[in-house]
Order: sequence, then structure tokens, then C-alpha cells
Amino acid sequence: MKRLVIIGLVIAALGGGGYVWLGKKEQQGWASYPTQVAVVPAMEIVSAKRMTGIGSVEAKHQVMVSSEVSGQITEINFNSGDWVQKGDVLIQLNDDIEQADKTRLLAQKELAIQQLKRFKTLAEQKAGSKEQLDKAEAEVKMVESEINKMDALIEQKKIVAPFEGRMGIRRVHLGEFIVNGQAIVSLINDDELFANFTLDDKTLSHLKVGQHLTIRNGDPNKFYDAVITSIDPWIDQSGLLAIQADIVAGQTHLVSGMYIKAELESPFSSNALIIPETGIAYSAYGNSVFVVSKADPSKVERRRVTIGDRLGAWVEISEGIDAGDQVVISGQHKLQNNSLIEIVESDTLQFELPKGQKRVEG
Repeated sequence: MKRLVIIGLVIAALGGGGYVWLGKKEQQGWASYPTQVAVVPAMEIVSAKRMTGIGSVEAKHQVMVSSEVSGQITEINFNSGDWVQKGDVLIQLNDDIEQADKTRLLAQKELAIQQLKRFKTLAEQKAGSKEQLDKAEAEVKMVESEINKMDALIEQKKIVAPFEGRMGIRRVHLGEFIVNGQAIVSLINDDELFANFTLDDKTLSHLKVGQHLTIRNGDPNKFYDAVITSIDPWIDQSGLLAIQADIVAGQTHLVSGMYIKAELESPFSSNALIIPETGIAYSAYGNSVFVVSKADPSKVERRRVTIGDRLGAWVEISEGIDAGDQVVISGQHKLQNNSLIEIVESDTLQFELPKGQKRVEG
């Protein structure tokens, strides 16, 4: 029993001594090493403000093909994804009844024409009345009108492509009974595209038809040129103004229905504080940056920041830091508040000012 007690005391003594020894080493700075980081000073610039709006791409020629009448599908003359020409018959509905009625009407027309000829002969011989001749002429016209009506009904049984374009995915099948207005397949010709988007109504005085703008769709490195073609005179209850712009032809990366962000130059400008976007630590709990401490330049402080517009590789900071603060832009993933740092020069991290922006001197 005594032996166990003595062993326990020895272990406790060794553990306590080790703790004291490590504590001394930590106080001497041996327990942690400074993290190498690259920094850039927060820069104040004169920023040309941009008007931005959210919208989507739409093809100038796009439609959900449907039928004017109900009927059973007897022919399908396309495959999903086919390129079709204007007037091509896409779907044929059963028109047996209409064809039979047309045959009957053609026979009636032939009979009505013979009757008309007979009454004309009698009228020339003064053996028939004018009233009988008029009735015969009217009968021919009535039958011809019925034939034209039947031709129109037969044409309605043919669902044709209203313009040249590419078919979407077919939603119906051979033998299926469809009703009028039922969606059959989408048809799109995206050779010409336009952008529909909205802006705040306060921007109306700065907009005009023919004005150029930039379209983006999520990739910050890609943008597309467009020109305003229409400004809706109606402002909705939310104070939003609808705008339509032609997207310059040949920019084939855009597809109808795609989400876009429209950007237009504003006549206004103001001072803005910017840093490279690589310095931002994004989080669901808020965005932050690491700034070199002014009290102790060997340490960093975590600062919560409010971000504004993105300007290429830069981002505006509206709250959280001041101009001239040294912001960590590389190596911050290893940092915590009050971490030790070593600032290094890095030729690989070079950031040019956003296009059209000027640094505030002084």
C-alpha cells in the first residue's frame, strides 16, 4: 500500500514539474512561432458608383409550343434537341372526322355548282326566276365557306414550328390525347438575346435608350456588353423600373432563363475604402479581416467588417477598418485574435486598382 502511495506522489511531482517547465518555456516564447503573412494597407479611392440590377436572359424568339385544339397524337415529327425550320409540322393530331366532312362538303359544292349552271341556263332562256338563280349562287358560296372553315380546322390539327429554332425536351407521346393549351415542347432560337432587369426608380433620370451596360452571370471574370432598347414607363408598387437591353450578338455563353446582374455607370462618385477580396474571411456569422495591431505590430486583431460593392479583385469596406490599416491578405487561415505574425514581402500578390478608380492622395 505504501509503495502505491509513493509511486503516486512521484508521478504527481513529475507532472507538476513538467507543467511548470512548459509554462516557463511558453512565457519565454518557445511554445508558439509567428505566422508569416502578407499585408496590404486599406486604400481610400474615388469610386465611380455603379447602378446595378438583377434580372434574367430571354431569347427574342422563344415559346412553349401548344395546341389550339384537343385531339389524339398520330404523328411526332421531331426528336428532343432537333433544329427545326419555320413551318415544319411537329405534331399531327387525328383529323379523320374533319377530312370526312371536307369530302362531304366538296361533293355538296360540286352539286351546288351544277345547280347554279342549270339555273343560269334557265335564266338565259327566260324559263327560270331571278330568285332561284340568286339562291343557287348563295348555296355555292355557303358551301365554299364551309370548306374553308374545314380547311382551317384541319390545319389546326397540325402543330407547326412558328419560327426556326431548337426543340427542347418533348413532353408528350405518340397516341396521347392532348387538350388545347397543353404544353408540348419548348422552342428557342437564341441567336439573339436580350436581358430583362430592374433598377430603383431613382435611377430613371440617368437612363436612356441606347445606353451601354455590362451583364454578368456569376463568374466575376466574364462579362457581356448590352445596349438598352426599352425602358418601361410603368413603375411597380415596389418602386422598381423594368428595363430591357439587347445583348451584343456572338456572346454564346449566355442561355435563355439564365440569372444575370446588370451594371451601368452612374454619374455620381464618392470616396470608398477598399482592400483585396483575398483578405476577407467570409462566415455565416459575419465577415471579418485580420489587421496588424497598432499597439503591438507583432500581433493581429480580428475585425468585423461590413462589405459593399466588389470592384474586380477588390471589395469596398463600409465599416470596421480605417484607411491605412494593414490588412492580412495571405496566411490568415492560420491566425486567431492576437496571433503572433511575421510580415513578409511577396511579389506574387500584386493587385492593380480597379478600372476607372483613382487613389485618394494625402
